[in-house]
Amino acid sequence: SSDLGWIGTDSAIKTTASGLQYKILTPGTGAHPTDSDVALINYEGKLRSGVTFDKSQQPTPMPVAKVVPGFSEGLKLMSKGAKFRFWIPAKLAYGEKGGGPIPPNAPLAFDVELIDVK
Repeated sequence: SSDLGWIGTDSAIKTTASGLQYKILTPGTGAHPTDSDVALINYEGKLRSGVTFDKSQQPTPMPVAKVVPGFSEGLKLMSKGAKFRFWIPAKLAYGEKGGGPIPPNAPLAFDVELIDVK
């Protein structure tokens, strides 16, 4: 069973081949970012417990290829103006090591708004 069972069974939630799960909250328009792009985003990341471990204070540039694999994959599904919710399994996030406030083997949830692509 998926370690993201906490997301519920909403039919709008899609699952990619890698195990990333996402829901489109607001569709965007235009091109999707690629690994060579920098995405300008607003985001909030939460642990399964509901604790927010990171939140942008202002639109934040994120190099698409330099974030954890699940976040990168999710960004590449979005287009400008979109808001998505991602559920990233631990293996596509910080894995067994964890990092900072993120414990080992922790699945992560993110709300992400793609403002622009540079």
